[in-house]
Amino acid sequence: MPISPEVVSEFIAEQAVLLDLRSGKYYRLNPAGTLVWRSLEKGVATDVICEAIAAAYDQPRESVYGDVLKLLADLTDKGLIEAA
Repeated sequence: MPISPEVVSEFIAEQAVLLDLRSGKYYRLNPAGTLVWRSLEKGVATDVICEAIAAAYDQPRESVYGDVLKLLADLTDKGLIEAA
């Protein structure tokens, strides 16, 4: 899923801070969300993102899949990423 060109990101203390240039709103992602964001910046597929989150937090892939999809849907709804 491509990141909107209207979004700027910075990383502070293992958290992503996102600025939507259209609305002027800031968003902060927790460490897991930041891992998802960094993966999106690299064009990593959703399945691979889920595997990385599962490995980082020692959880079964199936247990994080729903959370990752929910975050991706939220980022899409806010216009921070574009649906593929």
